[in-house]
Amino acid sequence: MYRRNVQQLLDDVKIKYNQVLDVYCDDVIDKFIADKCPLGDAENHKRVFKAMLRNMIDNGELAIQLEGIFGDANTSSSEIVRMIANMLNDAERKVNDDAVKRGRKLLYLYKKAEGVLSKLGINPKNFGKYFCELDEDGYPTGNFVSGYQDWNGNYVGVNKGEFLKQRRKFESKLRKKYGVPGDEHGNTIWNFDIKGQEDTYNKYMDELDDWLDEHANRMYTKEYYKAKRRILTRQAREALEDIDSQINDLLEKCTDEDGFVYESDLTPGERTLLHSLRREREELGNPYLVTLDTTGKIIKLEKKTGDALDIAESICEW
Repeated sequence: MYRRNVQQLLDDVKIKYNQVLDVYCDDVIDKFIADKCPLGDAENHKRVFKAMLRNMIDNGELAIQLEGIFGDANTSSSEIVRMIANMLNDAERKVNDDAVKRGRKLLYLYKKAEGVLSKLGINPKNFGKYFCELDEDGYPTGNFVSGYQDWNGNYVGVNKGEFLKQRRKFESKLRKKYGVPGDEHGNTIWNFDIKGQEDTYNKYMDELDDWLDEHANRMYTKEYYKAKRRILTRQAREALEDIDSQINDLLEKCTDEDGFVYESDLTPGERTLLHSLRREREELGNPYLVTLDTTGKIIKLEKKTGDALDIAESICEW
């Protein structure tokens, strides 16, 4: 809600300063790509970066960052800074007012639910255990109860918190077995500069795939994931996973509770970013660098080299 309100208030500013933003960002993005992203199609990298910036403007993330940068900017000598600060303050007041209204509505619904629960013979004080997910020790996981319908239309309950808890325990055992470190959040830390780490990683993941095959509802069989790990190089896997993660984050915003995706619900900036990411994903598996003119006509075609070519060939084999 906060981001939407701020985004609406910034629409006028966005329109006026888009051209200035383009000119300024071209130089900054060109330098960043030259320093940090030497592989792949530089022009497409630029499109992705600019689409991400547009997306930040559309969904209000830029406004929130500006608030952190400007701080108490109401008395700034810059008219633009004061205008944005006032917009942010107005949006925040509207959000606070809305939060109070929603809080009152939730309190009313909770009071109403107490009567219904009592009629069903359920103690309202135990309200939480019927709606909040608990682990095997009876502690709340922080999730609401959830589930899905199987192919036969039967409801299958899912305890996400308990699953993640058991997965962390299993991976902790794997780390001890293979002598690899983990962070404070239970994530395994890999350093592929260490000799033999790639082989250790494959053995570790093979065991994890066996465990997930038994404890998780996955789209493919464990053989699929194991084959994918053997065929794709590590660099190719990481490149694909990075792009897929960004794509999935966008699609999650427009996916309803039944799993249907409505990309038209995305903002223009989000749709542009989604298109750019999908194109970048396709180009990862292309052994050639393709340069297009403004009409989409190919004006230059050259074969990739080095890691970029290795990634492309690995993806093609897969």
